Amino acid sequence: MTVEDDKLVFDRHTAEILYNLLCKFLDALYPDWRIKLLNVSSDGENTMTGRHAGLVTRIARCAEFNVLHVWCAPH
Repeated sequence: MTVEDDKLVFDRHTAEILYNLLCKFLDALYPDWRIKLLNVSSDGENTMTGRHAGLVTRIARCAEFNVLHVWCAPH
């Protein structure tokens, strides 16, 4: 893990930082994830679901197809 990666994990949990970390992880795990992504589930918190710059919104923008957003029932 690099110093930059440490910053992503231990810094504030903004949508931008979470998005960058998630993209790095998914790109390393499965580079074609943007083509296969169908839905995203989150807790409904504003950092996750903000309609202009939330994590789910950022993920939906980079996906090849429309992404279904499902809120986690216990939250």
